[in-house]
Amino acid sequence: MHGRVKSRATAETPSRDVRFSAVDVETTGLDPLGNRIIEIAVVRLDASGKETDVWSSLVNPQCEVSAVEIHGICGRDVRCAPVFPAIAETVAELLENTVLVAHNARFDRSFLNAEFARAGTDYRIRPENTVCTMDQSKIYCEPGPHSLSGLCSRLGFGQTGAHRALNDARMCAKLLRYYLRREELNLRCCERALSRQGTEIFPESWTGAVPWKMRPAR
Repeated sequence: MHGRVKSRATAETPSRDVRFSAVDVETTGLDPLGNRIIEIAVVRLDASGKETDVWSSLVNPQCEVSAVEIHGICGRDVRCAPVFPAIAETVAELLENTVLVAHNARFDRSFLNAEFARAGTDYRIRPENTVCTMDQSKIYCEPGPHSLSGLCSRLGFGQTGAHRALNDARMCAKLLRYYLRREELNLRCCERALSRQGTEIFPESWTGAVPWKMRPAR
């Protein structure tokens, strides 16, 4: 078992009472510039990863719904749902002063930023505002599938309703709690790893993450 390494925290490192928001979005495809969010969930957590608040909503993408075979959401399900500009402020308020947690955070962040831009807001989420549970799984989990469903199956979390936003956000929150607990016990599978993009991953990424603010990008 490896010992601890010093965290790569920034000058804006949050205090121990930092809050988290586990986020998941379901979309019409993989391209944030051409596809849209059709469902979003936010599970707010305290510093220990305990669930404190939950919010979710279907979203009318104002376009044809595709990828139905993945998420099971069809056009009639979102016909009367709010469009993203109608919920943009609600989403921002839920994320305010929290570190965003997502599985493949780059994907969720890019879609949220694209929707915020279409809604005419100045809100932008930066990489340092996020923790990626997929990346951190390379540190705290044994080699194997690192997808959300693969990890939850390997760790015995169970996962009904996969690829629906609220379920996936809650599974993401469970992963964060697992990592927090592993770190408390000094149980890491390795001290560094590589992401799918080839960037280095270090332990305790949440200690260097910066809580998001409702402010224009700099």
